[in-house]
Amino acid sequence: CGEINFCARPCGVRTIMAQDRKVFVGGVPQDLNQDDLYAIFCEYAGVKKAWLQKCRNADDNGGNPNAATQNHRGFGFVIFHEACAIDELLAGGAS
Repeated sequence: CGEINFCARPCGVRTIMAQDRKVFVGGVPQDLNQDDLYAIFCEYAGVKKAWLQKCRNADDNGGNPNAATQNHRGFGFVIFHEACAIDELLAGGAS
């Protein structure tokens, strides 16, 4: 898997930092939900968490007339169990 960065915990247990296992996923269509995102990336490696960035309240839409009909902002993040999963995913040429 290559070099892995660790952070020390107070109890002396070392763990891989979440940032080393997190990927940004952009261009997510509005008909895709959080469960779909999770399922897609589970096909490649173990996923700890996957989420889509939610829209702000419709009252605070920043001038975007489509904000009230959008489920999410079109991007999200996936955190894998293992940092090497990102390298394997990118090496596989998945899109």
